[in-house]
Amino acid sequence: MKIEFKKSFAKDLRKKPHEKDLLENIKDIIQKVERAVPIGDIANHKKLKAEGKYYHIRSG
Repeated sequence: MKIEFKKSFAKDLRKKPHEKDLLENIKDIIQKVERAVPIGDIANHKKLKAEGKYYHIRSG
C-alpha cells in the first residue's frame, strides 16, 4: 500500500519528542498500514471527502 504524509506531519511529530507513547502508537499504525492488503484491515479508518483515495486514521 502506498503511504503519503503531509509535510506538516513530520513537523508536528518533532514538536512531541517527549510523548513516547504517542510516537510509539504512530509507529505501530504506520507499520499496520504498510502490511495491510485491503483497506478494511486497518482499524478506525475513515475515507476523506477529497478526490482520490485518502483516509484518516484515528488513534487513541
